[in-house]
Order: sequence, then structure tokens, then C-alpha cells
Amino acid sequence: AQGRLVHFNCHNLSKIAWAFATARVEATDLFNGIAKAGSSRLDEFTLMELANTAWAFAKVRVEANFLFHAIADARSLESNGLCFRALSMLAWSFATARVHRADVFTAIARSVQQQIADCDPQSLGTIAWAFTTARQGTTELFDDIADAASPKVAESSPQTISDIAWSFGKLAQQT
Repeated sequence: AQGRLVHFNCHNLSKIAWAFATARVEATDLFNGIAKAGSSRLDEFTLMELANTAWAFAKVRVEANFLFHAIADARSLESNGLCFRALSMLAWSFATARVHRADVFTAIARSVQQQIADCDPQSLGTIAWAFTTARQGTTELFDDIADAASPKVAESSPQTISDIAWSFGKLAQQT
């Protein structure tokens, strides 16, 4: 199927990458084929398809910095139709893959901050973790995360609470 990947649409490429990463199947050749087939068509991916694809590559730790840079260069990551889950997945993916592009994190922060009060707790925790890990957070972003997360503590998972607490602890160490 790897040779046929150029004939797959963006949704299919994203879905295959997500499925193999979720199943924790090491398939470096397949991932390289997906990166090659998808990197020239990134403007055709939806924000969620980009997020799923980036997440899959970061999750299985396939070295694909060129794909992450292509995502950052080819597409505005600012979104008026906010999808907090996609934005948090992109932030997590770039941080996990150690592609710490300030322009990407700035665009994600701008999009999130537009309507952060509507952001779900898990996405807030993921965003806090990613921005801290990549050392890309601003005081304003973290103030907004704190304000948005505080009323949602009761509905937050222990993982989300610990991600946010860890992020604020690391932020305090970094300043």
C-alpha cells in the first residue's frame, strides 16, 4: 500500500497514521510514505486531519521534522472556527517532536486565547503542558489558562489537573 499512498486523500492519510500510532505499530516506512504523500498537499488537510497526522508522528516518534516544518510553513494554524482539541494536539505534537517553532506556538496561542473560556479542561491541560515543554508560553497565555481552568476543576481529570499544576510549577522555575 505504501506505493499507492500518493493516491490516498488527506483524510485517509491522516486516518491511517492515527490508526497505526494508536495501535503502537512501528511502521517507519509507512509513516515516511505518509509524510511524503501528504507534505505536498498540506493545504488540503483540515485542521483536525493535520492535528491527527502530527500527533501520530509524534506518538510513534518517527523522525519527520521536515513534515512538522512543512505544516508550519504551509498553513495558517490560526483558526476562526476554533477546534481546541486540534490546536492542543498540534501544540502537544510540536512539543513532543521537539520542533519548537515560535511562530507555530504563537499562532496556536492566539487562536486559543480568542475563546479560551470555551476550551475544554483536557485541551487546557495539554496546551499548558505543550507550551511549558517547548518553553513557548507567555505570562498572558498562562494567566488566561489559569482563569479558564479554575472554574473547571471539578470536571477535570487528575491528569489534566496535574498537567496544569506541573506547567505552572515549571513556569515558576523558568522565571
